[in-house]
Amino acid sequence: MPKTPREKLMFRLRRFILFLYAFLYRPLRYRTVYFFDTNFFLDLKVLPRYRLTLSRRFFITENVWEELQAKLPKNRLEKIRRRYKILTFNNIYNQDQNVCPTYYNFISELYNPANVGSEDFFEELYGSRRIKGEQLSDIERKLYEIYRRESGGSQETETDKELKKKILESDSYRFLKKSHSKTLKKAKEAQKDKHPAYLRDVKSFALILYYALTARENVVYFTADSDAVTFKIRWLDSLSMRMCLTDAIYPQLNDQNKKEMLKGKILEFFIPYTDFVKRRETMFSNLLMTWWKKDGHSFKIKFWDKAERKYRVHEIIFNKLMAHVVSHAHGPLSCHFTRNDTLGNWFHMQYFWPPRDPKERRIKVEVSAKKIINKNFRPVPAIIHDTNCRYRIEDREGTISSWTSFTLITK
Repeated sequence: MPKTPREKLMFRLRRFILFLYAFLYRPLRYRTVYFFDTNFFLDLKVLPRYRLTLSRRFFITENVWEELQAKLPKNRLEKIRRRYKILTFNNIYNQDQNVCPTYYNFISELYNPANVGSEDFFEELYGSRRIKGEQLSDIERKLYEIYRRESGGSQETETDKELKKKILESDSYRFLKKSHSKTLKKAKEAQKDKHPAYLRDVKSFALILYYALTARENVVYFTADSDAVTFKIRWLDSLSMRMCLTDAIYPQLNDQNKKEMLKGKILEFFIPYTDFVKRRETMFSNLLMTWWKKDGHSFKIKFWDKAERKYRVHEIIFNKLMAHVVSHAHGPLSCHFTRNDTLGNWFHMQYFWPPRDPKERRIKVEVSAKKIINKNFRPVPAIIHDTNCRYRIEDREGTISSWTSFTLITK
């Protein structure tokens, strides 16, 4: 960070120039498409009348369409059907097989993530127990409290503390905190009764997110539900943790290690917890910041705040490299029909946290080869994929509501 007045001035000037360049360049370089959430069709008296643009590229997801079919009369549905295109998983799959398992990895990261170093780790761990009908042990509670205290502000500089104070006092932070609390409450209720509404919102957001990453278009998502903003933060949190974990492990794998893993051997690695959390926070900040990504396309959430009667805009910029890497993030999942021998998608990382020994200050990670490793795509029609893919079957049967990253990834 700049320290002297001159350095600060040059930093602000550079940031302004990059922002201005991106502001003018992005709308001209990439086409813009518009997605709408369910509430924009149901709460007509509450929500603003959005102005039509010259673009006729208006979309809703299959999840939104499913909900509208249950709540609106036939004549309204016909009008919506004529004006809006319906984005479905199978539409994407017929053109891009990589959507499976990336889309389902996004869902697992949004529904019940297991992010080491996150403030919500303990709450999400408790959520995973609710999903499985279990209770959190007293030992787990005590261990996590120890590590949460140790990862607090003891390492912060005065500059960090000053910046943190400004953030905590800002209107944006108060809004995010309130939004986050609402989403956690919905998640708890959904995990208890397996209610489909919350999961439907998660799936809809994951589908729009994948489209935004791969279509190379500016995407604007209109919603009156603050969950979308929390989903964005939660997804970036999961993404930054997964990328840091891969960055810590992959350089240590030599050719001999890879051969042993392919023969079934499980390798053990230990990552210092404090260093890992610092790297994860830096990665998260870089993913969240927009001003330096001058050549990317945008995913913009326009949330209508009913109380304030205004839009709150939250944006992510995807440059070409970031879009490619993130859209191929399979996580712990693998599909029989999808290539997964690149970008670390062929190996599985199972991490153990918090450790049972209170003196241990490292994250234990067990690395093994996935059972499914494909060097090429196996092109099949979407209907064949639907009847043979485990994730599609569980999605159709509704058992996806029992998913938790704590069983998909951790132990």
